[in-house]
Amino acid sequence: MKLTIIKSIIILGILFLVYTVYDSVITWLRDSSYFTVSNVNIKGVLNSNIKGKEKIIADIAGKNIFDIKLDKNMFFEDQWIKKVELQKVYPNTVEILIYEKIPAFKMEYGGTCYQFTYDGDKIRTDCKDIKVYSSSKISDHFLNNFAEIYKILAFDDIKKINLNRSFFEIISGDFRLVGCYKSDSFKQNYNIFKNSLVKLYKNIEYADLRVADKIYINGLLYEKG
Repeated sequence: MKLTIIKSIIILGILFLVYTVYDSVITWLRDSSYFTVSNVNIKGVLNSNIKGKEKIIADIAGKNIFDIKLDKNMFFEDQWIKKVELQKVYPNTVEILIYEKIPAFKMEYGGTCYQFTYDGDKIRTDCKDIKVYSSSKISDHFLNNFAEIYKILAFDDIKKINLNRSFFEIISGDFRLVGCYKSDSFKQNYNIFKNSLVKLYKNIEYADLRVADKIYINGLLYEKG
């Protein structure tokens, strides 16, 4: 019985000692200037305009690195920002990593210019260097498909791209190409056109790639088969 009591006292004593040491270490870590944040780096900002960037840095700098938490809501006021991460680089550096939405193309619709992103968002922007225009409302599904198409277009001198409800039109020099929003179908036709047909025809003024496996060059049908 006495042995059991002695063992219990020893265990309690060890636990109290561990807690005391732990508490002392934590207190030292929190009070030590060694862990005071002196460097705050915000990375990944290309298109976003973080309001109050200086305030964010001021709120973090000078605090103990173990006490740092990030209010992500202040970042998501900017439409460009997709994700935010906080990284602590011990002993005294905090890095805020900004992940932005990836721009696909700029377009003008109804007198207002937007940057369409691969996430399917339309973000208002300036009208500088606009080449894509729409005179009617295009469905988000078609815009997403066109974003994938836009990546593969290999024209050096695109003057203008007109987006219509059911098809799009590319004007490059004196050449005009018409395509559909079915990205797989268009890509297949476009690869044939780019890799084969441009070599077969001396002068191409018009190409219609709207129908799968059928390409009209200057009004004449080229049919795969």
